[in-house]
Amino acid sequence: MLDFKSSLTYLIKKDLKELCSIDSSKNSIEGIAQVQSLYRDRLSKLGMISKLVKGEGDSGVDSDDLQLLICSSQTNHERTISFICHADTVLAPFEVKLEEGKLYGSGVADNKGGALLGVMALEKCYFELSKKFNINFIVSPSEETGSHGFHGIFKEIGSMSHIVLGLEPALSSGELVDSRNGNLWVEIELEGKSGHSGRLDNDYLNAAQVQIEVYQDIQKTLSKFEETTIQITGMSTHNDSYNRVASHSKMSLDIRFNCHKSHSEIMNYFDNLSADSFSKSKIKSKPITIKTKYVDACPPMEKKKDLKFKSLTHTTFKKSGGAADINYFSHESNLCIDGLGPCGFNLHRKDEYIHLNDFTYRLQNLIELLDELSMSDDYKETL
Repeated sequence: MLDFKSSLTYLIKKDLKELCSIDSSKNSIEGIAQVQSLYRDRLSKLGMISKLVKGEGDSGVDSDDLQLLICSSQTNHERTISFICHADTVLAPFEVKLEEGKLYGSGVADNKGGALLGVMALEKCYFELSKKFNINFIVSPSEETGSHGFHGIFKEIGSMSHIVLGLEPALSSGELVDSRNGNLWVEIELEGKSGHSGRLDNDYLNAAQVQIEVYQDIQKTLSKFEETTIQITGMSTHNDSYNRVASHSKMSLDIRFNCHKSHSEIMNYFDNLSADSFSKSKIKSKPITIKTKYVDACPPMEKKKDLKFKSLTHTTFKKSGGAADINYFSHESNLCIDGLGPCGFNLHRKDEYIHLNDFTYRLQNLIELLDELSMSDDYKETL
C-alpha cells in the first residue's frame, strides 16, 4: 500500500510523462492544442468554463488553430487571481526518463511542470478560493516565440487581476521571481543624401554621422533612469566606399528597464524623436529623416513591496533580467509573483530536468499560499 507522498509522486511522474511525450514544439500546432486540452479537461471538472481565443493582428503563425486557452471561474467577486503558463516547448520530445529522483523530458520544467503544478494546486484549493476570488487560468500556445498576437489580451486580463501567479520554473538557485525587467527593441533608420566625402560644399547629409549624434542623445536622456541599460545590437549603412558619405544608416537597440514609469517616459522619448534636434541634419531646406520602429515593447514586472503572506515567510525572492508572459499582465496596482513552478535545470536542452521532490515541495507551497488567500483578508494589505 503506497503512502500519500509516494502516491502523489507516482501521479506527478505519470502525468508529466504523458505531457512530455506530446510534441508541442513551435511547429506542432496539434500537439500544443493537445496539451492545452489536458489542462482544460481537468479544470472543467472543477466547474471552470473555457474558451479558445485567436491572436490579434499578426500572431506570428500561419494557422488560426494556434489559440490562447482561457479557463475562468463562474464567479463575480471584487477581486481576481490569474494564473499564466504555456503549452509550447523549444524542443520536440526526447526520451522521458527518471534517474536518481530527476525527471528528464522536453519542457518538463519549462513549462509543463509548472502548468501541471498549477492545475494540481487548483484541484486542491479551488472550492474555497473561488468563494473569494474570480479565477483565470491562461495557457499560451506560443510563449517561447513571444506570444505575439496575445499581448493585448494579457494586458486586458492583467488590468482586471489583483494577483497574477506565474508558473514559470523557479530559478535554479531556488528563488521565486518578484520582478522582471521590461525591454524595448527599437530600430532607428536615417535617410540623408550621399556625396563626396572630400568636397567642402557640404551638399550632403551624412546619415551615419547623425546616427552617432542620435545615439549620444539617447544615452544622455536614458542615463537619468535607474537600472536602465542600452545595448547596440546592430548597425549598418548602404555605403561601401571610403570617399562617399553614407546616405542611409540603421541602428538596432535593446533597452532594458525596471519600472512602469521608466517604460512610459522612454517610449515618449522615442515617439517624439526628431531630426530637427541634431546639428548636422539639414542642408539648405532638405532635412534628414528619422524613422523609428518598435520591434518589441515589453513592460516590466515591477516589484511593488515586500510580501506579507505567512506562507511565503521563508521564501526568498530575486529579480530576473529576462521577460516572460507575466510582464504583460503586470501594471502599477496589481501584485505579480513568478517562478512558482519547480526548479528547472538545463532548460531548452535535451537533458532538461526537474527533481520530483522539488515538485512536491513547491506544490505544497502553492497550496499553502492559496489556502492563506482563501481563509484570510490580509492579502488586501499587499495590494
